[in-house]
Amino acid sequence: MKLYLLYLTLLCSLAAKSQFGGLSSFKDDTILRKTLKKNRVRCVTETLKEDTMKRLNGRYCFDKNGMTTDMVFARGRGFDRISYTYNTAGEITSGIGYKFNDTVHMDNAKYWTLDDKNRIIKEVRKIDRNGTYVDYITYENKYLSDGRGKVQMVVERFDPNIPKSTTIYGRDSVSGVDTFFVSYEFNKGETRYANKKELAHQHIKDFCVYREDLVYNVYGPTETVKEIKGAYSQYDDKWRLLSYGSIEYKDVYMDFMQEHPEDFNVSYYAPVFVRALFDGKIEGKKNQQASYKYNAQGLLTEMKEGEFVYTLSYNTKRQMIKQVTTSDKKDTSVQMQTYDAKGLLIKAVNTYTDENGKKFVSESTYKYSFY
Repeated sequence: MKLYLLYLTLLCSLAAKSQFGGLSSFKDDTILRKTLKKNRVRCVTETLKEDTMKRLNGRYCFDKNGMTTDMVFARGRGFDRISYTYNTAGEITSGIGYKFNDTVHMDNAKYWTLDDKNRIIKEVRKIDRNGTYVDYITYENKYLSDGRGKVQMVVERFDPNIPKSTTIYGRDSVSGVDTFFVSYEFNKGETRYANKKELAHQHIKDFCVYREDLVYNVYGPTETVKEIKGAYSQYDDKWRLLSYGSIEYKDVYMDFMQEHPEDFNVSYYAPVFVRALFDGKIEGKKNQQASYKYNAQGLLTEMKEGEFVYTLSYNTKRQMIKQVTTSDKKDTSVQMQTYDAKGLLIKAVNTYTDENGKKFVSESTYKYSFY
């Protein structure tokens, strides 16, 4: 599971660095956060100008470590707000949401309890019960070790709208395989997931992270694999993401069973196929969904994701100054970014041209306060 999360984190990080998304990038982009910390930025305010309209679009505030502590979003005539707190290690301990300038009545509040290794062991929500906020445990985590290189995390959920589940994560330090499985427990009379089990299998080969998600049908002691979904993410030798996509196994299964006709079953994947998959002997059909290219400095210069192609340019300080986006629909978007002498972003101008040649221009400007 950790490798899969690493893959998602790297992917999201790349997207944040390459596709500037306004204020949200100040929270998610590691390069921008380093600049905020270096310049001891307290808050950044975004003003949006479109045609003749100009309005405040939001404000983010940070602690001295560059961690986001307060976010205000423009919502028509009002504002939504989310506040965060952290422990001394920089791990998040709470997130509280408010609606429309109301800083008293919480709209959504979550608090996390961490252990001495900064792992979340409990999430508690604040729920409004006739004007009184009461604590409601969403889930609790228990970390277990068998002393032989495997660590398991058991997650018990208590949300009444979600079936109580126990998730067990494991990592074999010898084989390097991460696994987890989820069991569901509904109220009496609920049978939607009564006979289901899920298992995820993951491994690395030639700088490629492979993951298979298996859905089992369980009937007493009998377990059969009903569905397999695969995914991969390919990296170079510097662990820069080159591509990712899905993996199909249906055609491969049919070919494999030609050699094992005595085990073939049209209703589920034969155990001999599943064992071969776990042993790394099965390669499914890869369907690439995105690809990435880098320059000699290791900066992302091109992304292809679905119908979109993103081309990026940088200044000598490794800051992105231009992003061109094209699509199959023949429309284009060009974004230019300007920085001050401190390296802080002060303006982003986006010019969108539709397939008929009509242009739309928006401009975001940023002002800062400091510690």
